[in-house]
Amino acid sequence: MLASPRLKAMFSGPWAEAKNCNAYGLRRWELGDIFDHEAFAIVVDIIHGRNRRVPRSVSLEMLAKISVVVDDLSCFEAVEVFSKMWITELKGSLPSTYCRDLVLWILISSVFRDDTGTILTSATRTAVLHSQGEIDTLGLPIRHDIVGTWH
Repeated sequence: MLASPRLKAMFSGPWAEAKNCNAYGLRRWELGDIFDHEAFAIVVDIIHGRNRRVPRSVSLEMLAKISVVVDDLSCFEAVEVFSKMWITELKGSLPSTYCRDLVLWILISSVFRDDTGTILTSATRTAVLHSQGEIDTLGLPIRHDIVGTWH
């Protein structure tokens, strides 16, 4: 709850998750299929300081899945050190044409805002210049102020 304002609100508000305590005072949150389970486990390991369990490198696909979890839980700061490491390792793979990987980069760079904004600027510029119409967000939680301007 310290790392995620969303979880703090969920577990202290009037929702079922806040009322569903067991005999030990622990709460249970049924994730279902809202997150990739491996990505969620990585984020939880980071939040709980289990750094030896956290992979030192991830694929672009996994980083996008982690981005979805981090965006939803608003736990950017907790994951920042690892996200910078992963992005640094992968940023040489930024596509120069409009494709699925470019959309993943737009998500990643909008969730993990780099200090200069160069990745997001470059990725969105490429999407605007090379797309044949409206940008497909692939159902990812890309902010409307980013995709709403692409038509």
